[in-house]
Amino acid sequence: MHVITGKVLALTDKVEGQNERGEWARRSVIVEYGDEYPRKVCITAGNAERIETLESLELGKYYAFGVVFESREVNENWFTDIRFIRLA
Repeated sequence: MHVITGKVLALTDKVEGQNERGEWARRSVIVEYGDEYPRKVCITAGNAERIETLESLELGKYYAFGVVFESREVNENWFTDIRFIRLA
């Protein structure tokens, strides 16, 4: 697990759907981190408990996010997600 500490800029709307494995949901938080050259990153939660945690965050406040990086291949293209695990 890695830790990203930064300011909450925005929360996306919760997205829900269904696929061959059943129902799913996700919600993301946009975080600005870094001092001299701030960067923005989208951190995504993918289960009910983690989504609920994101919903409790306040815009403009700083938090430490425990995350994992995960990449997957789709049709010979690679995509990387930053997945929320817990507040650190």
